[in-house]
Amino acid sequence: MRKRLNKSGQKNSAVANPRGSAGSNLDSTDGQVVTSNSTENSPTTRLRQLLPTAWNMIQPYWFSEDRWAAWGLLLVVVALTLGMVYMSVLFNQWNNAFFSALQDKNPALFRHLLIRVSWLVTIFIFLAVYQLYLNQMLEIRWRRWLTKRYLRAWLADGAYYRMQLLARETDNPDQRIAEDVHLLIS
Repeated sequence: MRKRLNKSGQKNSAVANPRGSAGSNLDSTDGQVVTSNSTENSPTTRLRQLLPTAWNMIQPYWFSEDRWAAWGLLLVVVALTLGMVYMSVLFNQWNNAFFSALQDKNPALFRHLLIRVSWLVTIFIFLAVYQLYLNQMLEIRWRRWLTKRYLRAWLADGAYYRMQLLARETDNPDQRIAEDVHLLIS
């Protein structure tokens, strides 16, 4: 492998491979290694930039006049989700006991475990249905509140009329607001 000379005629010891090293790019015009900052576009950095923007968009609902219902629904949904996780643990324990009873050929324990699994399934279905129902109720309330807020801002001070005069390519902004709100909430 050969060493390349940079513009000033000095050997560039960082370039031993014509393709460059990991995390670097070889500039084809002058043969120098250009190190790119890989942290600029890392997923963690992008997430850190996105989270404050997202929080600024969703925060007004959690402190609005509907906040008590929203926080209550959120807490219940989280509690139901944790209950479903606990039920999954119980299903795993049941699975162990059930197949141990089959292996040991224990008919009394087998029948007991069949009754137990019916209770586990019933409770799991109850938790899953209510978790889904309350989650959808929270989404609907949040979506309704956010849609009203954005439509109010869109219709305030004749913004709709000014937008039609200034930007002709915008059509159905009310539909776009509703779709964007739906994507944000869900």
